[in-house]
Amino acid sequence: MNLAIIILAAGASQRFGESNKLLALVAGRPMIEHVIVATKDVPAAYRFAVTGEADAKLLDLLTRYDVTAIPNPNVRQGQGSSIAAGAQAALHSGAEAALIVLGDMPFVTGKYLRMICETLQDNEAVVSEFAGRHMPPMLFGKAALHRLANLSPEGSGKDVLRSPYKALPLPTDMARDIDTRETLAKYKSSLGDSS
Repeated sequence: MNLAIIILAAGASQRFGESNKLLALVAGRPMIEHVIVATKDVPAAYRFAVTGEADAKLLDLLTRYDVTAIPNPNVRQGQGSSIAAGAQAALHSGAEAALIVLGDMPFVTGKYLRMICETLQDNEAVVSEFAGRHMPPMLFGKAALHRLANLSPEGSGKDVLRSPYKALPLPTDMARDIDTRETLAKYKSSLGDSS
């Protein structure tokens, strides 16, 4: 499978404050670096990160890991615009499938991402499921990838799901995303992390 990985890294971090939350330290590394490292466990032909108003530190980090930044000038219109930008880049590169991960979910492991990829087979998509809802990471085959490329700005990956698709349980410890400084402090405290 000619796979593209799309990391969504364009959020405005409004609830986090003025700094880019993706660069906040978790266990001594920027949050998004944990995500990038986990994706390196997945064989992929293409690696993209959809960025908003990315700062130099984020772009340097992406370059260091050979991840291509895809600027999204429409980020304020909604997450769907970032998903569409990533899907368009994946299709333009010749990808047959795309694994979409969030830059603010640093606890998702490479092993879990590989399990998603191994599950695609005859399914059109594989989604993570936690507490009864579908969420990233999500893997989309080519037909779904074309629909993602035309996603409305306020849309999400769930909007393009068609049968057959498979839902994989996302373990509780991986389902955590970090949207606020309080959430970050809570997770750091639970991990004994002083970074």
